[in-house]
Amino acid sequence: MDILQSIHERRSVGKVRPDPVPRALVEELLEAARWAPTHHRTEPWRFWVFSGKGRDRLAEAFAAAGGDKERNKPYRAPVVVAVGCVPQPAADNPQEELLATGAAMQNLLLAAQAKGLAAIWRSGAMAHGPGVRTLLGLAEKDTLVGFVYLGFPDPDVTVLPGRRSSVEERTVWYE
Repeated sequence: MDILQSIHERRSVGKVRPDPVPRALVEELLEAARWAPTHHRTEPWRFWVFSGKGRDRLAEAFAAAGGDKERNKPYRAPVVVAVGCVPQPAADNPQEELLATGAAMQNLLLAAQAKGLAAIWRSGAMAHGPGVRTLLGLAEKDTLVGFVYLGFPDPDVTVLPGRRSSVEERTVWYE
């Protein structure tokens, strides 16, 4: 799939089929993610992949952060990728580290689109709970950017076309 087509067509899809996603396919997405731009080549992103019964550990951490209501969230998709930012000592601007991690997450989402997977980026209160941070081994300086839920598209879900304001409304030119 052409990159511009992937950008224009990518949508957040919260309902997917329960079919397992092959590990090799997830590894392709992570490979795309790691090629995000990074100042001073610090590569601050970290990925934790939960699939199959591995989601049980994430479910327990979610429950500790938000109660039983949150416990089922990791089972909404066959794969959940936690994406975190671990700022590196060589980084002179922590904000750039966080933005680089966001770019890695976008690469992952676009790669999922190009490979025919449905995906959604989620965060919420459970992303900041101590149980989740402990599970992932995040230090105080680290940030959990969010979770990417991945799966094969559910054919019964209607994905609406995207809407954005025009470039002209969001751009100032100095010529």
